[in-house]
Amino acid sequence: MKKENIILIYILAIFGIVFSLISLVNQYEFRTYALDLGMFNQALYDFAHLKLNYFSLYPNGTSLNYFADHFSLITVLYAPFYYLLRTYTLLVIQILAILFGGAGIYQFARHETKSRYLPLIVIIQFFGIWGIYSALAFDFHNNVVAAMFVPWLAFCYVTGRRKLFVLFFVLILISKENMALWLVFIMLGLMLGRGLSRWRRFFRFEIPLLLFAAVYFVFVIGLFMPALGNDGGSAVLANRYAPFGNSAPAIAVGIVSHPGQTLTDLFESSPPTAQHADDKEGLHVMVLTSGGLALLAAPSYIVMLIPIYLQKMLSVDPALWGVTGQYSIEFVPIISLAFTALLVKLKRRKLVARWQYPAAVIIMVMTYGSLSYAIANGKLSMWKNDDNVNLFSSSHWRSSVDVSAVNSYLAAVPPDAAISVSSSLAPHLSFRDKIYQYPVIKDAQYLVLMQDKRDNFVDPRSLPQGWRFQVVAHNSFVDPIDGQIHQFWIYKRSP
Repeated sequence: MKKENIILIYILAIFGIVFSLISLVNQYEFRTYALDLGMFNQALYDFAHLKLNYFSLYPNGTSLNYFADHFSLITVLYAPFYYLLRTYTLLVIQILAILFGGAGIYQFARHETKSRYLPLIVIIQFFGIWGIYSALAFDFHNNVVAAMFVPWLAFCYVTGRRKLFVLFFVLILISKENMALWLVFIMLGLMLGRGLSRWRRFFRFEIPLLLFAAVYFVFVIGLFMPALGNDGGSAVLANRYAPFGNSAPAIAVGIVSHPGQTLTDLFESSPPTAQHADDKEGLHVMVLTSGGLALLAAPSYIVMLIPIYLQKMLSVDPALWGVTGQYSIEFVPIISLAFTALLVKLKRRKLVARWQYPAAVIIMVMTYGSLSYAIANGKLSMWKNDDNVNLFSSSHWRSSVDVSAVNSYLAAVPPDAAISVSSSLAPHLSFRDKIYQYPVIKDAQYLVLMQDKRDNFVDPRSLPQGWRFQVVAHNSFVDPIDGQIHQFWIYKRSP
């Protein structure tokens, strides 16, 4: 086996362990939540049992068809793995997807650079981009899986493997409803990268796929999801992008017809908030210091990021603006593809060809420097701390409760019972027909509650008269980090 292949295997193995120590430990330590792992686990359970899923974990108690909330057909393909990995199924799939994406960027870089060792630097840089870690710190999301197919899409494009290209195109398309819009701009970027001098040839392959993705997006957002209930994707668009319009076409027109406001919103929070005032600026800095400087040498890849920037920055939801959560994962493959393009350009110019390796190492070091800074300052966590992502923090390895004791209590909850649970317990108990997020109770037979610093806890004793529950289990746990006392209860509905 070639030396570089052995090194590649070691790289994949090391980062596979790192990613597992973030994501799987969070699940074990009860740092995953009803939104979103609980929701996805509930859907996985129903699909594995050949049923439609109706998401019932909304805090307001509404029930919604899964595909009206997330048109992620790919989730159905995960169903067989439910029987093997149980509540860890989706987290393992997400980790494997990221490793698969890394292998794709390696193959792309090897083909483009024709180098033995530059692709190894590229894949190490890829695995150091903050978007991977912010996503792993917060449950599971299908746009992570979709983003990891993009390097393979690019590899198939430059190598002329059209059948495989279509396969990855379809997998991205069915991962999530907004991925179709992203594919439109990915196709534009690929065509621009190849050059427009022979534009007529694009009508044979690229443009039909581009149009298909555009039509798919319009139909899913405007027709399918609303038809499935409560306006689905259209309602999300209307809420998040209200200043520009109340539907996908209206929003598109609003963005184009108000270029000044659009440009301003890319850099300034609107409305301005003290808590999120620096989020947009922070995102731009992270992009540039994580290899995004290479985008300046490869403008076709900037085109691919247009819908990602607009999706994040034009939203009225501050959760999208910064670098936390799953909303930055799409930057990861595009930055590394641009990084590869920069290395290729350096190689083609004799005067600067010698700077290939130094430039690659500098960008790689900058990427890990920005990642380290973001983790150390709690910028990658939704909760502005490092519990969920920092492997060097003692708080990452310690749960606020006794994990083995809580698991023994959870095992006593009947698997067929309707339950209402605290958010951090939902991913562990969602393999059942009926589950609600407390304080939504409805027809729940059991309340399974844990007082946690991130749970919206309501004392059951404050419930209106008429609810009759008796305590069947109770325990108190002392948080090993801050010394706070956390309570755990199981209530059973009285006859």
